[in-house]
Amino acid sequence: MFKPSVTIHKDASGKLSVLAYSEDSDVCVKAYTDCAEAGEIVYIRKGSVDKRKKIQGLIVTTKKAAKKTAKKSVK
Repeated sequence: MFKPSVTIHKDASGKLSVLAYSEDSDVCVKAYTDCAEAGEIVYIRKGSVDKRKKIQGLIVTTKKAAKKTAKKSVK
């Protein structure tokens, strides 16, 4: 029976792309482990989901401005 394996990537905007597909699952496993792009990666082996991982994108931190404090009046 013909049951191929496939590795699929879904980016943050929802766009799907096929990283690899083959009857040989080694090709798809290599594509799964080598993928470092932000988004979700799914490895389907012989028609059933075998592995799934989610990679977070670059986290950009911004420096917050310091809060202004009320001045104390000295009498």
